[in-house]
Amino acid sequence: MKESHLRHELINGAPVLAYAGLIFLISSFPTLPYVPSFFGFDMLAHFCEYYLFGCLLYRWLHAEKGRFANRHSFALTIVIGTCFGFSDEWHQSFVPGRHATLWDVLFDALGVIAAAVTYPLLVKKIAFWKNVLLTTE
Repeated sequence: MKESHLRHELINGAPVLAYAGLIFLISSFPTLPYVPSFFGFDMLAHFCEYYLFGCLLYRWLHAEKGRFANRHSFALTIVIGTCFGFSDEWHQSFVPGRHATLWDVLFDALGVIAAAVTYPLLVKKIAFWKNVLLTTE
């Protein structure tokens, strides 16, 4: 049975758009309720936030069968994710109490790049272990 285009986009695209909306919403707060203050937490938070965004983005782009996005999902994930990180920092520059830094954009980009590199490997490992567990039952 062929999956409808709308269902396909909802399954693959909606999580990306929802997560991007969440990033935008959190960036709109003048201050965050509680943020640990140890050295490097901000960089780690940006990396992790955009690693998840990159995984979702790669999943969506790679699911586009026989299209440009599928063939170039690695590069598009990096370009789109980094541009979104840059635009999010720009957005924060207009929020009172927040500021934008290129360091944050750098760690956003590193998170997206790490996701583009590791996501295909993670999917293969999960499929391998799923097969191993199913065959032992």
